[in-house]
Amino acid sequence: MMWSLLPIFFLLLGLWFVQRAWRCRRHFRRVCMHGCLGTTSLALAAVCVLLAFNIHSYLRLTHEQTVATLSFRQLQPQIFQTTLHLATGETRHFQLYGDEWQLDARVLKWHNWAVIAGWDARYRLERLSGRYRDIEHERLRPRSVFDLTPEPRVGDWTWPETWPQDFIKKVDLWQLGQSYPQVLPMVDAIYGSASYVPMYDGARYEVRLSQTGLLARAIDQNE
Repeated sequence: MMWSLLPIFFLLLGLWFVQRAWRCRRHFRRVCMHGCLGTTSLALAAVCVLLAFNIHSYLRLTHEQTVATLSFRQLQPQIFQTTLHLATGETRHFQLYGDEWQLDARVLKWHNWAVIAGWDARYRLERLSGRYRDIEHERLRPRSVFDLTPEPRVGDWTWPETWPQDFIKKVDLWQLGQSYPQVLPMVDAIYGSASYVPMYDGARYEVRLSQTGLLARAIDQNE
């Protein structure tokens, strides 16, 4: 709130001094005094705007959003019944093999000026899989990999509700950004992100997306 009011205050103060300088334009000393004070006030208003802009940029760049939660129930050693709750409200069930789970996503990150304008990093979940810590187990034991974006859901990104849904369905910004980067000057990076975390009976995790990729955090069992 303070950073919103200070620029307005200094702007009004600067305009008031400029007005005073104009009224007493026949008096050289007063014109100089009010002119200097007006210029200083306007400069302070500009500085406050830049500071507010920078602070807002920092907040946007560190903003996180929840994309999914996962819970696990152990059936047998290295076999887990997994429930995946997506941010869209959809719930899916899987059986994963291994010691860890891995969630993969495509991430579309904007340049800072676009982030400041309110464009958070976008994502599309790609797959959920199980992992073994032991390389030999990974080679020899059953594996489990599930596609989270089956066709024809190409271009089905998670966007604000205000965006036209038909545009989202027809355009895959991931492919467009990779093939024609000059078409999307606001795109800073297009990359894959993965998070893998241990599985155990009763475990619950929240997966969040930041400007740097996916983050998985354990949920307190008492919640």
